[in-house]
Amino acid sequence: FLSFVHMVCNSIGSQIVFASLEKETSIFQRLLGKIERKELESSGKRSIIAFSVIFSLNIAIGNVSLRHVSVNFNQVMRSLVPAITIGMGLCLG
Repeated sequence: FLSFVHMVCNSIGSQIVFASLEKETSIFQRLLGKIERKELESSGKRSIIAFSVIFSLNIAIGNVSLRHVSVNFNQVMRSLVPAITIGMGLCLG
């Protein structure tokens, strides 16, 4: 539920920023400069959908895993993922 609330707040905040960028005098316009929204191609839309599905599955599987292991163990394993990824990258070239 918390991830859902976080994503809704991000979506609302993004819409506010993009809506204010259309005004010449907005603070975001002065900070960020001229930013134009571009229409995504179909391959870009497919990529976003794929990342959204993977992100959702990651959250769902993480929640299901909490039934089988302790929260502490889960957090330790998740914090080790970047180190293991870097190690595998170095070993595999």
